[in-house]
Amino acid sequence: MKNLWIFGVVLFVVLMAGTYAVVGDMMGDDIVNILTMAFAAIIVLVTILVVMKYIKQMKNDTASGELVDESWDGLREYNNDIPVGWAVSTILLMIWGMWYMTTGYPLNEYSQIGEYNKDAKISNDKIAKHFAQMSDTQKLKMGEGVFAVQCAPCHGPSGNGQENYSTGLLTAEDLTTRNMSKTYVSKVLHEGSNQLGYDGGMPDRFGLFNMNSGNLISDEEISVLSSYIANGFKDAVGSSEGRDIFTGTCISCHGAGLAKGAKGYKSYGVKPESDETGVEGYSTACEGEDCIGHGVSLVGPSLRDYNSCLVANLLKSGKKEGEIGVMPAFGDMLSMPQIKALSAFVAHGTDKEIEE
Repeated sequence: MKNLWIFGVVLFVVLMAGTYAVVGDMMGDDIVNILTMAFAAIIVLVTILVVMKYIKQMKNDTASGELVDESWDGLREYNNDIPVGWAVSTILLMIWGMWYMTTGYPLNEYSQIGEYNKDAKISNDKIAKHFAQMSDTQKLKMGEGVFAVQCAPCHGPSGNGQENYSTGLLTAEDLTTRNMSKTYVSKVLHEGSNQLGYDGGMPDRFGLFNMNSGNLISDEEISVLSSYIANGFKDAVGSSEGRDIFTGTCISCHGAGLAKGAKGYKSYGVKPESDETGVEGYSTACEGEDCIGHGVSLVGPSLRDYNSCLVANLLKSGKKEGEIGVMPAFGDMLSMPQIKALSAFVAHGTDKEIEE
């Protein structure tokens, strides 16, 4: 038996020395590594002691005691009390578990999630610093790379929306054009929208007042207006009905046409505190009548084509189910530089070559 104890001591020393030889250089002064090593030593020591105890017991003890009545395949168990050590260990484990879940986690203000978030912040800060020094062309190329990974599976490699082979319908919106379907425009006019998160947002039909008629917009006017916007702000030949309804109802938020030769710019369409989400320089100029529907800064987005801040808001919040389906929110999946670059690329045109 003496030799067995000597073997146990030697085994303990060898196991701990081998463990330290492998991970000792990585331990440093990290409290978690030190605790892990300490508890590993305790586990090895307890294991050796328990094994020694039962080896001794098997050599010296004889079977005795009351058997239970039940028999399994001719085998019966002794009707012994629960071992004190087992009961105490279970109770202590339950107490430790409650302490750990309430006040013990994260131990010494450490957690793997916290460590990951810390490392992620360091990496994101480096990327943001590098992004600020990139040229517009480099930002567009970065956005092109993000688009290929995150957006192309649904919107297609060039952003024109891939067709479902079984139904022939688009799997996602065509990003090469801002023209919206009449059904979608009508839905927004009826139900309202708050995609950009403004206080109040766009009202539903019971908040849309036509200044030209002096009344709330009617079902017939919604139908005409939806066709006008969906057709690229064009009325039927010889008619100006859609333009008149848009002028009386929508221009205060989405932009009016200007006098011939007058120039304007498309709105970014974001709240002031969200200005940093867009990359400036990718909202093109408009002129004269073409400015109608180009949006009003900080009030309403352009209805003609995409700009970087509108795309950034869509990326962060996602898009509720419409004609095609649900677009997930990418706010927690992409860093701010990635959102900026991707928004600029979509606003620039996913089907256009990037000029060097």
